Amino acid sequence: MDKIENQLVQPESTSTGEGGVHRRRFVRGVGIIVPVALTITSRSASAAGCLSASASASINLANSRPNRVSDGICSGRNLAYWKTAAPTDLTARNQQFSLIYINGFLGPPALSMEGVMNLAGVDALSAHLAAAWCNFFKGSVDPKILSLTTLQSMWAGRTAGFQPIPGNASVVWTAAQMVTYLQTTQLS
Repeated sequence: MDKIENQLVQPESTSTGEGGVHRRRFVRGVGIIVPVALTITSRSASAAGCLSASASASINLANSRPNRVSDGICSGRNLAYWKTAAPTDLTARNQQFSLIYINGFLGPPALSMEGVMNLAGVDALSAHLAAAWCNFFKGSVDPKILSLTTLQSMWAGRTAGFQPIPGNASVVWTAAQMVTYLQTTQLS
């Protein structure tokens, strides 16, 4: 007991002996290694892959189920692709935005999905929701991952926030977080 009390009372900083140097090196090493290890092993829920919005919103997704597999197909195209998509994809791009997203860009004139994506100064969420609709319409993203209801709920929550886990008001995504999630459903 006296030995433990002596170690607690005696300052180590004045020690020039081998023990004091080694302890300081150990503490300094641990101080560097632990934050690096935590950074390497922790992953963002948004970067978890092809998952539904509610699964992506799980706080401990990476640690709670490290063996989690994707919920379905995510081979959607990105916003840049849909802005200049091939003529075969015009059906999706020509859909009127306000028919899918209530009170969205009514006009005059009412804008198509392509019009919203190419509109100068449009917010990122609106443009990404237009691209997400095109991916949904083309079947590039599994409905378990990105449903029409989810897209419409994101649009409805563009200012007040979107609840990715229905009924759970403690998790609310901002427009930027919704855009980040939508990007996880795209390959290119």
